[in-house]
Amino acid sequence: MAWLARSSLATSLALGFVAPNAFAEGVRWNGYLNVVGGALQKEPASARQDRRPPSYANYSTDFVMDNETSAGMQAMYAIDAKTAVTLQLQANSSQDHYETELRWLYATWIPTEHSSFRIGRIGAPIYLYSDSLNVGYSYHWIRPPRDVHDYDLPLTGVDYIYQSVYGNSEWSAELAYGSDEQFVAATHGELTMRNVLGAVFTYSYDSWLTLRAAIFQAEISLASEVLSSDNLIDRGFDYAVRSGQLDAASAQALKEQLAPSMAPMIDQALQVEDKRWHYRDLAAKIDRERWFAIAEWSTFRTDTYMFGNVTAWYASAGWRQNQFTWHATYSRYRQDIKAAVLDDYYAVLPESPTPSQIAEFYGRQIRAKPPAATASHWRTVTIGMGIDITSGTVVKFELLRFTRDPTVREETGAIGSNMLFRTALNVAF
Repeated sequence: MAWLARSSLATSLALGFVAPNAFAEGVRWNGYLNVVGGALQKEPASARQDRRPPSYANYSTDFVMDNETSAGMQAMYAIDAKTAVTLQLQANSSQDHYETELRWLYATWIPTEHSSFRIGRIGAPIYLYSDSLNVGYSYHWIRPPRDVHDYDLPLTGVDYIYQSVYGNSEWSAELAYGSDEQFVAATHGELTMRNVLGAVFTYSYDSWLTLRAAIFQAEISLASEVLSSDNLIDRGFDYAVRSGQLDAASAQALKEQLAPSMAPMIDQALQVEDKRWHYRDLAAKIDRERWFAIAEWSTFRTDTYMFGNVTAWYASAGWRQNQFTWHATYSRYRQDIKAAVLDDYYAVLPESPTPSQIAEFYGRQIRAKPPAATASHWRTVTIGMGIDITSGTVVKFELLRFTRDPTVREETGAIGSNMLFRTALNVAF
């Protein structure tokens, strides 16, 4: 595997500053490898107008192993009894290339046996499995349900953890503050998150019951050329020509006449700058060795025209027998369209309209398309089996049946159900 050789070389070079000798005494090494392959039952839609069924994680009917395969190396160097430095690099695959990126780089300071600080680039603790989201060996799925674990957010900042034990109970409280930048594929834009502030409380009883609650807020801004008024107006009138609503000459003349009035109302609605973002997450886990059950619920809320509110959850249960693990999961994801967007989407042009009414109508229609396109409703049923090969290696098989429901009445592309078969080799060392 050439990509693994390249990733290993990049890891060795990047870790060189931590320890001049790769095997220097005092460096603790950990790593993971996830080799994942899968294929869909039905050929998926290639665009939202395509009436074929939906896709999942860019899979097709051809069995491929380049969509979710990943590997990572982590080094922790203890400077003294209370201070350490941790670095993690991760190699992610895609359909035609592999990329290695710095995931974590932070210093840890442990002033007391109950308290610890981390400062630098850390993983934002927004999910139950945030700390091990990319380590496939650490959970029973090939990957935790995307309905809830949709983002792997790094956070550049600082967090503080206080943990204690009382009888058979353990609990911890965590505070985190920082910033982050993420590429949002749906809008082809950079999402900047500033003043990210969060708190996490975790309670565990006798090692078999875990309860967790997280709350975060941030100020978000989105920079996207795709969402500019010039681009959207051009695309809107191009679509009117392709669909036969207007001929090319009429569309060009109308665009030149109406664009000056339409542009401000489009930009004002779709602008996302320093808007408040709220996130909540609740999780519960029961693990009785032979059987286990997990549930997690999360919600995103923003006061913007562009992004609708998101609610997602899953419930999962499984059974262990010797080296075998069987499990089943049901999950849902719902990103709603704001009422203001729906009002614009279903706006009606009045009879004998004035030029200003025509400009307002087309402006409302054009600005409603992006938020309507990003909204989606998903339902997924997963059944799977894992086989422990060694203490650090497991082979997994999963069958997912996923359904995408329409978010507006006219939506017909990539709607319906499809099935995905996946298998994986997860290694942790």
